[in-house]
Amino acid sequence: MFMVLLIISRAIAAEPVPVGDPTDRLVCGTILSISYTTGDLLLSPDEGTVLVLYGIDSAALRDLSAGDRVRIRLGADAEVREVARIEL
Repeated sequence: MFMVLLIISRAIAAEPVPVGDPTDRLVCGTILSISYTTGDLLLSPDEGTVLVLYGIDSAALRDLSAGDRVRIRLGADAEVREVARIEL
């Protein structure tokens, strides 16, 4: 047991420490469902997991509907900063 903890603690210590502000994260995927009144969005990202995003500004969702491909910019605090349709 001691050996396992020692290996894990060395692996954790070897991880690089982020410098400065964390960058925004881009997520691309397909909208599965959308609620304009509550600002909720169910997204199937290209990575294969389903994301539920809520509290999005209704103006950002105005021209979107289920089945649209979108690119979503998430801030460091996981707040939705931008929603843009991907034109095929």
